[in-house]
Amino acid sequence: MPQFIHSPSWRQGIIISVALTIGLLASFGLVQSLKSKAEEDSRAKMNDALELVVLDLNTKTIRSQPMGAAILLGINEPILKDAANGKLPADAPTVLARLKSPQQHFGADGLYVINRDGLIVAHATTGKSSTGNSIAFRPYFQRAIHGQNNVYAAVGSYSGERGLYFAAPLYETSAPESPVIGVIVIKMPGEPLDKQLNQLGGNSILLSPQGVVFASTRANWLFAMTPPSNLERVAAIHNLKQFGKRFESNQPDLLPFDPNSKEIELSGQHYALESKALEWNDPAGEWKVFNMREVDSLFPLKQKIQVVTIVMLLALIIGILVAFVDTYRRKIAKDLLRFRILGTVQESSPIAVVIADPTGRIEWVNPQYERNTGYDLTEVQGKYPAEVGGTALPSNESSIEKPSQNSIDNTSNLWTKLASEQQWRGEFINHRKDGSTYWDDAIITPVKDDKQHVIGYVGMLEDVTLRKTMEERLRELAHFDKLTGLPNRALFLDRLQQAATRSKRERTRFALLFVDLDGFKAVNDGYGHDTGDALLQIVAQRLNECVRESDTVARMGGDEFTIILLNMLDARNASPIAEKIIASLSQPVVIGEHHCNIGASIGISIFPDDGDDVSTVLSHADGAMYEVKRRGKNSFRYFSDL
Repeated sequence: MPQFIHSPSWRQGIIISVALTIGLLASFGLVQSLKSKAEEDSRAKMNDALELVVLDLNTKTIRSQPMGAAILLGINEPILKDAANGKLPADAPTVLARLKSPQQHFGADGLYVINRDGLIVAHATTGKSSTGNSIAFRPYFQRAIHGQNNVYAAVGSYSGERGLYFAAPLYETSAPESPVIGVIVIKMPGEPLDKQLNQLGGNSILLSPQGVVFASTRANWLFAMTPPSNLERVAAIHNLKQFGKRFESNQPDLLPFDPNSKEIELSGQHYALESKALEWNDPAGEWKVFNMREVDSLFPLKQKIQVVTIVMLLALIIGILVAFVDTYRRKIAKDLLRFRILGTVQESSPIAVVIADPTGRIEWVNPQYERNTGYDLTEVQGKYPAEVGGTALPSNESSIEKPSQNSIDNTSNLWTKLASEQQWRGEFINHRKDGSTYWDDAIITPVKDDKQHVIGYVGMLEDVTLRKTMEERLRELAHFDKLTGLPNRALFLDRLQQAATRSKRERTRFALLFVDLDGFKAVNDGYGHDTGDALLQIVAQRLNECVRESDTVARMGGDEFTIILLNMLDARNASPIAEKIIASLSQPVVIGEHHCNIGASIGISIFPDDGDDVSTVLSHADGAMYEVKRRGKNSFRYFSDL
């Protein structure tokens, strides 16, 4: 220690006094800074948690399996269409039996079939049936009857229970372009919303556009409304009938805070308040999730005293050892910078997290990443993402970039964004350690220091393989025949319209063949439906073998098939294909112990010679086919020859 510390000179007293004064001022400033930093980090964590919960709510509502089921029921279920058209009595057993399976599968409170007038004609439920009641006033019905899928949160008028209503149009045919004749509604319980809010911690609410609490972590806030309260506003909310009988009274409970504030006070405690909007697209406005957390406890008095004591001691040392102070300040700055990066990561997060340095080398991954990919931290640390099959953070070093299953455009857009120091969001197909593939929904964010220099990257990766699989399955169910794998009527009509548009644009012809099997009914009735189904699968295979890869073979239903032959230079060029089909289908088929003999009656129309719109050319091909049936079957005929 320097000699002058032991000297009684007045200079020592001045130096120590100055050092202590500086230390005192610095300690007060540091306390305030750390308090602000603690509040900032707390808000950042609140926002991260809110984003995860809102993403989860959107996934379980507007992008959920019940929503997809309602859409499919509205397109593909003839028995539900008959119920909506009044061809079946109310609550017909066959209709309820069809609704029972999805009701039990999803644990739904009820499935409704509603006619175009808003009258419930069938209701599969574990509780009291509401068949015969009108819900024409409900917004979810009004939106679905006009062709819009939607999710609506409300209290049942008759059950008095909260529910989420997944509504989809019920179309007249299996083509979405057909008229809407009613609505399919799946009602799911509303109570799980409270449990999802509990993931946030603290006090949380789900607030309707009208300012009414629909879900809450505190039971006494449920159905409370935001201030102010007046007769006109209460009456308007009551008239919506969205919250059952909750607003029959003119004195509803009020929330004890203003949700538009960033900071609020409850029972003498100060709270930070943050919110995020859901994607429910309610015409009345946004549904929002609010979360509040106490801020007074983030930096308590005990910690403040500790900080002041430490800073005072450091200030005294700083007054003696100026050089050491500079070194120590740099160390503190580096530690605080490191803390800023790591503060954005939650090790217990269900989202995989990857941190990379400015060159793209991996520095850290969380446990969820290890579970998703099969790689642990020691296997990936210090490597570029292109060297690790399980990460979605590609390297920006051109020497190690390699083409992958991800599109070039996607990767180019990623590095364009990151090079401009912007956040990027997109999807990747990744490889696990065992070689299997999976989908990641990724958000990659540059991390900057105080001088706005990029010091690394943070990637948030969500495994969305299950959602991608369900989307592909829904697409297949909507466009392909389940038995034969051929395009169904809906996809066929779409391709027929595309062929007509292209034909008009390029001034070319195409042929439409309408194929009806001869003798199929005898096989199906005599040998059973299993044999009939197997025969239809063989027929589909033979038809595909008779045409080009660019042509379309579709199953219209039953034993009827259609074929689009593109680019017919001559109107009669379809004849060899028709002869080939007749010869192929006339070959005997052996299925188990049964020998099946069938034929084919084929009607042919040419676009645009036989009609300049798809309805006409399809009708003419059908008519030509029936003429073949009338004249003895197992042949083909052009419409122009009729």
